[in-house]
Amino acid sequence: TLRVLKKFGIHFPKNKTIQASLTLSNILKVKRGLKRGTLLKQIVSLPIESDPVRLKLLHLMDRLTVYLYYIKDDMMPLVMFRNLQWTLKYGLNNVTPASLTTMGIIFAGILGDLKEGSDCAQTALDLISKSKVSPLVEGRTLFVAHFAGVIWTSPMRDMIKPLQRAYNAALRAGDKESACWAIYCFILYRFQTGFSLDLGKTFYKCT
Repeated sequence: TLRVLKKFGIHFPKNKTIQASLTLSNILKVKRGLKRGTLLKQIVSLPIESDPVRLKLLHLMDRLTVYLYYIKDDMMPLVMFRNLQWTLKYGLNNVTPASLTTMGIIFAGILGDLKEGSDCAQTALDLISKSKVSPLVEGRTLFVAHFAGVIWTSPMRDMIKPLQRAYNAALRAGDKESACWAIYCFILYRFQTGFSLDLGKTFYKCT
């Protein structure tokens, strides 16, 4: 994937020190925009990206973000921020919601900025409801947003039904991993909030 991106002039540094420096710079820049309340408003008002080549490259970078996250590679935030930069420069695209939820994880889960992380996740959900995105992006975005985003500022019970929707969307896309995580969190949150774990009828509604 990196070789393909490189052919289109998209480069990411391999030096760990440079990666850390660029990540910190991007975080501070985004944090200023979140504090002022301008960044997310700007994103939702952007036009729709239509260039087919850029859309393919954005999809590649989105998948690369997922893989780098799982192997705990320090390049992951840089790829996510590049997606965000392209969104701001060229317009909304199919992977913008996924990038926002990933940014929410960084701010809420790593930096401890729960409100800002939740705001990123909520903006991603708003974009899903207003625009057509692929089931692959929809399922993963719904799962991550309700598992590690808006849950920081909303009751856990409010996460249960959206996780059903995440499960359905992920299954439609063949994203079995996100589907499994979504149904796991669905059951976990039902247990933690005192709902019955007799999931016979409830589970069949999900399939």
